Amino acid sequence: MGEMNTLLSRVPIVVVVVLAQVALIVVAFQMLSDTLVWLYSVFAVLGIILALYIVTSDSNPSYKTFWLAVMFLLHPIGGLLYLVFYGTSIKKKNKTFAQQVLQKMRRNLDYDEVLMKRLKEESGVAHTQAFYLKNRASAPVYDDTKVKYLDSGEEYFKWMIREMRRAERFIFLEYFIIGRGQLWDEVLKVLQEKVAEGVEVRVMYDDFGCMRSLPFGYVRRLRKMGIRAVAFNPLMSVVAARFNHRTHRKITVIDGKVGFTGGANIADEYINAKDKCGHWKDAGVMVRGGAVHSLTVMFLALWDTVSGERSNDQKYFEEVAQEGDGYVAPFTSGPSKEYSVATMVYTNMITKATKEICITTPYLVPDDGFLATLRAAAECGVDVKIITPGRVFQKIVHQVTKSYYRQLLMSGVKIYEYTPGIVHGKTIVVDGEHAVVGTINLDYRSLHWHFECGVYMYRSSCIGDIEKDFREILAKSRAVTLAEHNKTHMVVRMNRAILRIFAPLM
Repeated sequence: MGEMNTLLSRVPIVVVVVLAQVALIVVAFQMLSDTLVWLYSVFAVLGIILALYIVTSDSNPSYKTFWLAVMFLLHPIGGLLYLVFYGTSIKKKNKTFAQQVLQKMRRNLDYDEVLMKRLKEESGVAHTQAFYLKNRASAPVYDDTKVKYLDSGEEYFKWMIREMRRAERFIFLEYFIIGRGQLWDEVLKVLQEKVAEGVEVRVMYDDFGCMRSLPFGYVRRLRKMGIRAVAFNPLMSVVAARFNHRTHRKITVIDGKVGFTGGANIADEYINAKDKCGHWKDAGVMVRGGAVHSLTVMFLALWDTVSGERSNDQKYFEEVAQEGDGYVAPFTSGPSKEYSVATMVYTNMITKATKEICITTPYLVPDDGFLATLRAAAECGVDVKIITPGRVFQKIVHQVTKSYYRQLLMSGVKIYEYTPGIVHGKTIVVDGEHAVVGTINLDYRSLHWHFECGVYMYRSSCIGDIEKDFREILAKSRAVTLAEHNKTHMVVRMNRAILRIFAPLM
């Protein structure tokens, strides 16, 4: 009972303390400005300087709009709030995180120039994407890899647990959410068995993601079991923008031979063992071959950055000799002030599309640039289809998602809602030849704030399986029409418009 109380009390304590700090800032400013009139003038001048800085900065335009609105509406304290919540958002520690991960990947990943030349001869579009991933994300492309598409959380964890049982050397797990229950109990049992066999096991979870699902200090329990464990960016009850940066990645690597990634976290709702909002439809991939090397490096790079360790990377690399299936490039994306790797990978695919774009996403809260890219593709005659959840599982974000419908529908984008429940898979297929499956939502947090990952594929046979799954989801979804949207009550529209102002925080 005490453990449950600890679990349940952690959320309200953090919320109350953070809100108290915000209130303290506001009250302190008010009290000081009443007694020190000059302070008001100082903050007024500061606001003007910061507004000019924001306008000329290289920040995402949507963030500029949001913070200029905050500074105007809450003048003169808006400037102080900017410094506290956003001015430090890409501070030294977070820049270091992203840079160290990238540098480690550069040191440990090789690029096959002959392969790149061959890819260029086959497809200029795929080569452009691979070239970008190589230079911006240190993510090489492989042709000695096979990818299996896993069309549900149930399939994902069935295969993952099966491969974990075969582990002989090491198992690496990195997940945004780990929730105690039927699924985690089964995974943890296998991990303990493997530890007893001498297999090295590492577990990394996001502390914010697990705020409601794991008790405080859970890493200590895992370590007592012989599992090496760390919590990413431990949550504290302080006002600090750096806590916006989370690892939303889901990665499993086993012996350097097989890897997994996708939308599913390790919790019962992802395998429909717990009904959260109707049927939970997820998606992921199992990777075998050379590309697992990239997943291994991704994990170790972030692990070493978080833990302060220096892993002997070569110890965990496995030479793989097998026939490949198309071209495969796992990549990671991290916090960015401008456009992240994830944003540009998706943008590159969408702008090069000529026939069809098929997207599944649980959140549809794009920034202005990405919204324009989707609209432009549809207006150029490309058949753009997006499937979102039909059931509400995060009310505010769901309403903000709907606020984008009208603009997209007017441009010819087709939007569908998955009526049985939640579509949680993050997939995109373009022209039946290019695809990405991973952890990336179409919202600000995934595209700009979080560490994310995905697997880009070109002419891999599993792309056909992703398309088939998309058609099956489509058959269970209802089309959203412009006429239906126009009938929405004015009060609801106003509510969505107000909420949309805060989209950069979602």
